[in-house]
Amino acid sequence: MVTVILAAGWLWTAWAYLVEHYDTINWAARYFAIGFVTEALLLIWAGVIRSRLSIQPYKDWIGRTGVGLFVFALVVQPLIGSLVGRDWKQAEIFGIAPDPTVLATLGILLTVDEQPRLGLMVIPLIWCALSGATLWTMGSPDAWIMPVAGLGALGLSVYRVLSARGQGRIGKPEAR
Repeated sequence: MVTVILAAGWLWTAWAYLVEHYDTINWAARYFAIGFVTEALLLIWAGVIRSRLSIQPYKDWIGRTGVGLFVFALVVQPLIGSLVGRDWKQAEIFGIAPDPTVLATLGILLTVDEQPRLGLMVIPLIWCALSGATLWTMGSPDAWIMPVAGLGALGLSVYRVLSARGQGRIGKPEAR
């Protein structure tokens, strides 16, 4: 159910925000929308069709950090715009605006049991870089949020993979 909700958010954001709104000011928005639709399809494929996303939010500290990132995307990120001088009508809300949808997805992917699905993180991480670059170019004080969150999520996922290998859960080392 969680992946269906995430996928629906990615699809709605692709259409309602990127194609209908952002395309009027950025020629690349349609290409971004294709990326968002692709991520939605990947989430459906991995989470619903193949049942490969076993979400365990409280299994370890990385999962709890993922829950924290998810809550940040749902609760805090909509407030950031008003803190940096944007009108409340421009509040970024999960499932409607790209940034909170991306961060919520990265948060959920950090809660996935065992080996992280790094393939599902590629499009969100690319968006983090694009969003940060766009906001930085516009001189927005919140330009650092998306790249830092993306790098943090990537770092935690890589740490989880390396830790699992060190404990012999992935590719068991030879016994002596």
